[in-house]
Amino acid sequence: MKKLIQISSLIFFNFITIHAIGVNKLANANMETQGVWQISYLNTQAAQNPIPTWGYTANAPTSGTGGALHVVGTTTAGNSQICFYQQVTLTEGFVYDFNAAFKNIKLERSWCEVFIGTIPVDGSDYSEGTAAGQGTKIANYGTWDNPAAVADGTFKLNAAACKTFIPTTTGSYYFVIKMGATTWDGTPQICEIVVDELTLNETRTKPQVAFSADNATGFPVMTTIFTNTTFFANSYEWNFGDGSALSTETNPIHAYNAPGTYSVSLKATNEVGETTLVKTNFIVVNEKPTLPVGELLYGGNMENANFWLVDYLNTDPSKYPVASWNNTSINMAAGAGGNLFVTSAGGSAGIQYAFYQKVTLIQGHNYEFDGAFRDLTPDLHNFWTEVYIGAKPAGNGADYGSGQAMIAKFDNWGSYTGSRLDGTFKVNSKLSDFKTFIAPTSGDYYFVAKMGTWDGAGYQIALDQLTLKDLTLTTATTNFESNNYLISTAENRIVANNIKNDISLFDIAGRCIHSSKMTGTYSSGLLKSGFYIVNIDGFSTKVIVR
Repeated sequence: MKKLIQISSLIFFNFITIHAIGVNKLANANMETQGVWQISYLNTQAAQNPIPTWGYTANAPTSGTGGALHVVGTTTAGNSQICFYQQVTLTEGFVYDFNAAFKNIKLERSWCEVFIGTIPVDGSDYSEGTAAGQGTKIANYGTWDNPAAVADGTFKLNAAACKTFIPTTTGSYYFVIKMGATTWDGTPQICEIVVDELTLNETRTKPQVAFSADNATGFPVMTTIFTNTTFFANSYEWNFGDGSALSTETNPIHAYNAPGTYSVSLKATNEVGETTLVKTNFIVVNEKPTLPVGELLYGGNMENANFWLVDYLNTDPSKYPVASWNNTSINMAAGAGGNLFVTSAGGSAGIQYAFYQKVTLIQGHNYEFDGAFRDLTPDLHNFWTEVYIGAKPAGNGADYGSGQAMIAKFDNWGSYTGSRLDGTFKVNSKLSDFKTFIAPTSGDYYFVAKMGTWDGAGYQIALDQLTLKDLTLTTATTNFESNNYLISTAENRIVANNIKNDISLFDIAGRCIHSSKMTGTYSSGLLKSGFYIVNIDGFSTKVIVR
């Protein structure tokens, strides 16, 4: 049975208590009459149908009461198999617990198995799965499971496995118990079993709490989407650990505004009780370093994965590439210190790796990307690496690129020829594949880099020293005459006159303090002492506030 709670950090939780709240879901469960039970002989050989006897009392199980169901099946070729089934209505969020009196009189290459699933199909076997004639196996007893035992008790005591069943949706299911024998060498084999007092009891538990976060490490303001995978709850209460208000949403989105380490708790409640799960030190928000003027990317030296989010796009999860951040085993001609080294096995489908972060751009400003790139792949072909400015990756297994602005690209289709590449994007890209980006509007964008291969032998790629610079701020301007704009400072304010089109004000870290379309005179708000950059009508200058 699937494990419902997975502990990935220090967790505290209440013990789960099961309370019986319903009656037996099975009709004619005393097996004294056939009643609602339907019969299928499944994939049984002609003239080898097992013989059922209802209300059997000659050799009943010790755990039974009154009559029982006695089944004898004999085969000399293939299977002699029978199943008994009835329709049951089950409810999502409830647990169904099976048991029955059971007696093994003779099992030769034989079995008795119990399922909840779809309706049996005459002429076919009944097995595990979700298609017609398939279900979830909740109990099994057989020659191969219990080779030495002669059972006379209950499934829970004597079966190899006896599990509960939790439906994923409310609706109609089929309870199926099958038994039979098989032979593959012509020797006669016999199955003789007695079952009685079948139960499928409906129970309810206190919630079983589990949750995850899409973004557990980053920098302020850090927005985190919490995914709630709790079972059996009717209501929720989240504590994000930062002193903010509690949330009763199922899957909340929360913004962490200050650096720190935060524990997150989720309390789930239903009519039985409540369970609280605490993940200690689950969220880590780091202080952002100061960036050079005009630089947009944090962690561009590829030595700290915490600055970046990762997506494998439309890659088969069994073939995810492996990324090594701050890798120092590889030297790069244009690199320095550690780098990001990504390795991928080959395959016939796309195998991709993408990393990205949010950047805030200013309307009309011109942005340029560059970075060190080295290929160490023995047989690189059908490969690409692409850099975009655009929307956030969907994160649902979708590819990335359509409708976004590609600003740099390397690719190699067919067999690889030529020497290994070891340089920078700007120097080694085709002119048509390396572009600057002019922001159409001010606001948040995403810088996204991805690499991948299709029907290739895999790849070994190193990246380092990634930059995304605001050329409007960093390009030297020789014809800027500050006197033309009468720029002055007074009482911790910057004042500029004679503005013709627009003005933007930035601190020394490149963060935008003000941006507007205007003419005439601009006066800033109160500023801290330090250096600032003023951009007026496309020209820039530094101003110091004392």
